[in-house]
Amino acid sequence: MILPLLALAAIQTAPTAPPIEHPPHVIAGGTGAMAGGPMQQMMMDYRACIETHVAATPTTVTAEAGAASVIAACKSQHDALYAQMSTMIASLPADRQEAMKARMAERDAGMAARIAEHIQTARAGSTAPAR
Repeated sequence: MILPLLALAAIQTAPTAPPIEHPPHVIAGGTGAMAGGPMQQMMMDYRACIETHVAATPTTVTAEAGAASVIAACKSQHDALYAQMSTMIASLPADRQEAMKARMAERDAGMAARIAEHIQTARAGSTAPAR
């Protein structure tokens, strides 16, 4: 019973870290390219999932382990977003597809490190760990 209370206290006292940037900003050329579309909603859902799980990451786990947990928890949102991204990339001219696929893979490969940094930033802003 004490562990859920600790997690709740950590969520309430954790500062808000800067949002994680995700591939649609880079690949689609900013939010204007997706305004109102299904990809924008998928991106918002994925970000919300990440933010929720980052905030709930206990201080007893390393930022790297927390990042792995966040990625696993948000896999369905990630997969939906990346399926939509793949569809968008397939509609581009052939000469741009490979560059976009490479950029998307590069962003995805660095996601764990960015989430771990996000967790560390959130923790650094807290005055004391929840007990």
